[in-house]
Amino acid sequence: MRNLNHFLFYCGAFLLANNATAGTIVEFEVQDAGQTQVQSAHIHAGFVSIKNPGGTENIDALFQREYERVFIIEHAKRSYMIINDAKVDELTSQARGMMALVQAQMEGMTGEQRAEMEKSMENMGMGGLLNSNEAAPVPEYKQISEQRDVNGYSCQVVQVFKNQKLDSEMCVASRASLSMADADYDALKAMHNFAQRMATKAGMFMNSFGGTFPELATGNIEGLPVAVNDIDDKITVSLRSINAADIDPSRLGVPKGYTESALPTIGQ
Repeated sequence: MRNLNHFLFYCGAFLLANNATAGTIVEFEVQDAGQTQVQSAHIHAGFVSIKNPGGTENIDALFQREYERVFIIEHAKRSYMIINDAKVDELTSQARGMMALVQAQMEGMTGEQRAEMEKSMENMGMGGLLNSNEAAPVPEYKQISEQRDVNGYSCQVVQVFKNQKLDSEMCVASRASLSMADADYDALKAMHNFAQRMATKAGMFMNSFGGTFPELATGNIEGLPVAVNDIDDKITVSLRSINAADIDPSRLGVPKGYTESALPTIGQ
């Protein structure tokens, strides 16, 4: 889950007029390594915008439901990158091809030589490639009878298992209890499902590109998580508020004059 609040949202959008539009602002609190951050998602017309995700500076993450893609907008570079299924499939293919070469080189190595090579790959940010041939574990969701209240939102506890081991616990609130516009609820739900799909495709080596995916999807269970406890990474996320609000259209598109940059290649 770590760092990939910011990998999660690379999404292309269109420039819009400078008039505020009605939408939804979802505010949540993230506790990670003893530090607390408050972040907000601005939602309107199928877009979900998050500024400085994961504590990054001068970066916007923008998900676009219609085209199932995420843009990371880097203001310091006046550029943006796009993540979608096709691009992640390409990166996955690239990773597997490189891993085949690495495995061929390592076949004749001693244990000490292999350890040195693995360390070198870790230092280059390519450690995830060592496991790129392994399929990412598919999460299993188990809804239990326990009910909770998170900042006034009633929710039901759902346990998430990977490889039959408890990986995280979340509390899921129903669509009705969240009092969101249907279109905004659907956009946020779609973003969570998109992130989970990317993690399943490429989660075993995604750290090579600087991040992992937060566990926010709920599988076939209806609703959205209002609290998440990631057991492995010791990160907690909790919903603070949901409010109907005017959304600044500048948050729902790529700024004029910005250029698209390619996703980083393996080891870049």
